Amino acid sequence: ASAPLAATAYSPESDRLALLTRQGTVELWAGRNQDILADVPLPLRGNPYALALDRTGEHIAVGAQYGELLLLTVAGQPEIQSLAGHHNDVFDVAFFSQSPRLAGVDGDGVLQLWDLDTLTSVARFETGNGPLRALAISANDRVLAAADEHANIRVWRLRNGYVSVGGTLVDRQRRTDPDTDFAPPPPAYFLLGAATGVE
Repeated sequence: ASAPLAATAYSPESDRLALLTRQGTVELWAGRNQDILADVPLPLRGNPYALALDRTGEHIAVGAQYGELLLLTVAGQPEIQSLAGHHNDVFDVAFFSQSPRLAGVDGDGVLQLWDLDTLTSVARFETGNGPLRALAISANDRVLAAADEHANIRVWRLRNGYVSVGGTLVDRQRRTDPDTDFAPPPPAYFLLGAATGVE
């Protein structure tokens, strides 16, 4: 990397590595031959915090200070789009693997879901528990988990990429305690990575 790092992300399917520098530059590398594919300075007003790389290795999401959430497309000429909706620092972002969706969590305790085909927000949940710091989505896109700075974990069950509750957009939203609700936790359950073992 050309500067100190703020975050890294890897896509095993595309064998690409993304690096986010503290200066707000994204570098995209091809894993096998270690060639740099893109080196893109971002138009950020504040500090970058979070980075996610989709499974194709062609879309990168960056969360930053002041509610900034950027979507960078690196297929061909790099293109940067801003997703408005967060009003506080975006601490973590994650792509869905089975549908064109993106999730972000912020310092107001808000979880927001985006449709990447239309670049619009499709759901917004205000947890009211203070800043959400970490986010994970299961490999089958059925479970989304977010953690706050007090180690409280909130879990949402998803249907077709949406949180579904009784036919409306919010079905099951509850606060969980990992010591009781996940005792013992599923073997491949990782909050700060791809939650591959969650069914």
